[in-house]
This record gives sequence, structure tokens and C-alpha cells, in this order.
Amino acid sequence: MSATNDGYVTMLVVFDPPPDTRLDDRHLTVDGRSAAPTTLYVPAPPPREQRTVTITERRYVMILPPSVLVGLHDVHPLLAIGATNGVLAFSILALVFGLFGLRSRRLRDTDRDVPLWTRLKRAVR
Repeated sequence: MSATNDGYVTMLVVFDPPPDTRLDDRHLTVDGRSAAPTTLYVPAPPPREQRTVTITERRYVMILPPSVLVGLHDVHPLLAIGATNGVLAFSILALVFGLFGLRSRRLRDTDRDVPLWTRLKRAVR
């Protein structure tokens, strides 16, 4: 089995297999436009029986280190998603406040009640 990434951003793929199965790599780092393989080991079912194995796959953008994301995922998957979203939101806010600042902007009122005819004369000069 493999995890593919059709995007351009590196992703961390975390698998949650059933308890009676084994994965070689529980989490994979997949670069943009590539794939990463892993092997799943499943015990054979009894004769004349079938078995369906369902594996949950979660993907995270690699903004935080993989060990942090996997640790947060082990607590709860929404915690890892929240941390990733928090880092993104903080970065965007820091960029916006860094560019524009926190001070209020003064806007000059350019209308000084000058008649239109006078403004046109000044523009022609």
C-alpha cells in the first residue's frame, strides 16, 4: 500500500490500522507530486472466510515537525489539525500586522469646500 501526494506541499500521512494488523511505517512523509510505500501485515482469515481491513488515513501539512504532529495525533486527530491551523493563522496574522502595523491610520479629508470652477482653474495651471 502507498500514500500519494498530488499536491505541491509536503504532507505527513498517519495511518491508524486495526489492532490485530501491523504496519511497517505508521506515518509517512510524502513530498509534493510523489508517493511513499509501506507494508501492511494482516493475519490470514480461517478457511472459506473473507476479511475486510479498514485503515484510517489522516493527512497533515508539514508546518510542524513530524514528531509533534504524530504526538498530537496520538492524543486526538483534531488536536493535530487545530495546531496546524493555529500555526497557519498566527503566521498570516503576524505577516499582516508586520506589514500594516497596529496603529490607526489617519486619512486626510481632501474636500475643502472649494467650488468646482476654482478646482478646474487650479488643475489647468
